[in-house]
Amino acid sequence: MLADFKLSDIDPADFQSEWWRLNNLYKIVDKDSQVVTLKPNVLQEQFYRNIHHRNIILKARQIGYTTFIDTWMFDRAILNPHTNVGIIAHTDETVKSIFEEKVMFPFEHLPPDLIERLHPDTSNAKHLKLANGSSIRVARSMRGKTLQYLHVSEYGIVCYEDPKKAREIRTGALNAVSVNNFIFIESTARGDTGDFHHKCMVAKRVTEQYLNGTAPFTPMDYWFHFAPWWEHNDYQMPGYGPGDERPIQISDADTRYFDETEEKVEQSLSHAQRVWYVKKRTELEEEDEEEEFQDMKQEYPATVEEAFENTIKGAIFGEQMTEANEAGRICDLPFTRGLPVNVFWDLGKRDINAMWFHQRVGPWDYFLRYYQNNQKLMPFYVEILEDYARRFHYTYGKMYLPHDGKSVGLTSVAGSAADILKTAGFRVKVVKRPPRKNVSIDAARIAFSHCKFDKTNCKVGLTALRNYVFRYDEKTRTYDSTPKEDEFSHGADGFQTYALGYKQRDATRDEAASVRAGAADAVYTRATSPYRQQQGNHMV
Repeated sequence: MLADFKLSDIDPADFQSEWWRLNNLYKIVDKDSQVVTLKPNVLQEQFYRNIHHRNIILKARQIGYTTFIDTWMFDRAILNPHTNVGIIAHTDETVKSIFEEKVMFPFEHLPPDLIERLHPDTSNAKHLKLANGSSIRVARSMRGKTLQYLHVSEYGIVCYEDPKKAREIRTGALNAVSVNNFIFIESTARGDTGDFHHKCMVAKRVTEQYLNGTAPFTPMDYWFHFAPWWEHNDYQMPGYGPGDERPIQISDADTRYFDETEEKVEQSLSHAQRVWYVKKRTELEEEDEEEEFQDMKQEYPATVEEAFENTIKGAIFGEQMTEANEAGRICDLPFTRGLPVNVFWDLGKRDINAMWFHQRVGPWDYFLRYYQNNQKLMPFYVEILEDYARRFHYTYGKMYLPHDGKSVGLTSVAGSAADILKTAGFRVKVVKRPPRKNVSIDAARIAFSHCKFDKTNCKVGLTALRNYVFRYDEKTRTYDSTPKEDEFSHGADGFQTYALGYKQRDATRDEAASVRAGAADAVYTRATSPYRQQQGNHMV
């Protein structure tokens, strides 16, 4: 179906206005499957007024950013000869739908005399090349193609599900757009790791600094756009208030959440908005009972922090991390000088070597600090222990190593990790390997209830615990019972060393420990360490 008017019917002054064209020229299919003329909503117009050369958008679901961005780039392509537009989608199915709905549909519904002028030179399932030399391509990658406009859709999902593809986009497509052209990266959140999260946090900081007048903003900086659910006019259900015929009550727990949100965003939430939120959450829970409330925060965040705090799908410790956060057990922790500091390890030379620093304080297990590194031999980690003892006044209890702590060559070419630590003067316990991986996972899940974590010094370790997931089978579209081995699994394995190896007798001993006065100063140094006396400064 062509447009119901011709280009010749349009006032030339109107046609020269980009905003007029975006409000009158392009047809889309709306949420009710009706063909309508695009009329940007309030959030789309607000976004349009703040477009910069580099843009990153953290959004709630179904606000219409993809439609608006692609229409804006399409408009630029048909009006400006030799303009190359690229759109990156995260699945083959999405590539197809975006090309059909966001490229070909508006093109085929232009005024007939404009279509004739732009008669495509070539067109296939994901590439439209116009007679004016402009090109619009939709694909999963854009490496090697020079672009004036690039839109990366659902980059957060790409970073989470396919880190290699994310790296390809980061190093390829994003570098194919010159500094004076335009990039749009938009997505819902998928956890607090990956390049999308990193770019959002950097862009948020830079944008805020610019708005506060404390730093400049350059064409190479990303402008941070955030669209929370409560800003969308459609996300409310009027007619169910206390004075209406069929009122919907809001639970005490939900009321607390909404009240806390109002304080954070400095914006009141109407009863109609609250009803919509509760009903939408119920809808999501019915779609996937296992995800429950966390999906709502991910798909419809109220704040930036909320968007990234959600539990990852397939997360092994998702429930435990949520409980710890809600109970205030991820917080600022005090260090008790004189109580022993235990260290729970996961060993690796090429892979990550993880270390959790722990104190038993009354009935609680305090995790004071987390450290990880890779491509290092064991003497390097001995230096870390010595450094922490000097700087933080740690008096060490035991080093708890996983079952491979006795293996020669894993982290050193001259002895096992256990041997080197013992030589350096540390007490060592090698934890027996469980018969099955689920045994250590279950032990860790149980142990979470009496653990507290320093939110700053354990940030990297907490990220590992949040993102420790089961493997996902693409063919069956299900998670199996085997953990995924990646950059997060080592920190989680180190925590499982604690869950398996720290027995009740260890806890009882540490609870009763009373280090004599001044013992905290008896730390290992290069001069006093038996390991240093034997080995000097040479790395083994």
